[in-house]
Amino acid sequence: MLRPSDLPPEALDGVSIEAAPSSLDDRWVVLVKQLVRSAGSISANIEEGYGRGTAPEFIHRLRIARGEAYESRGWYRRAAKFLPIAVITARRMEAGEIIALLTASIQTLEKKSKPR
Repeated sequence: MLRPSDLPPEALDGVSIEAAPSSLDDRWVVLVKQLVRSAGSISANIEEGYGRGTAPEFIHRLRIARGEAYESRGWYRRAAKFLPIAVITARRMEAGEIIALLTASIQTLEKKSKPR
């Protein structure tokens, strides 16, 4: 069974282990796994898209990263039973900021890549 100590340190930044349910039931395990996957996928897709070297591929990966940010925000909403509301609120706001940045980047790149 997954334990908070099995996670990378940044996965639970600002979250005390005491905030986790003492039994670490299956719902908590699923939620943590999904949060780690979706949040980690944001930067992975940005890096991969940039590394591909073409504007269309970068834009495509930024869209995927934005979708992962939306998913992460949703998983934080679902975590309300397990984490302090201050953590949930801060993380959802950060996800919203990431979504806004990704959206602006996508729009800028699309404008630049259109033929004139």
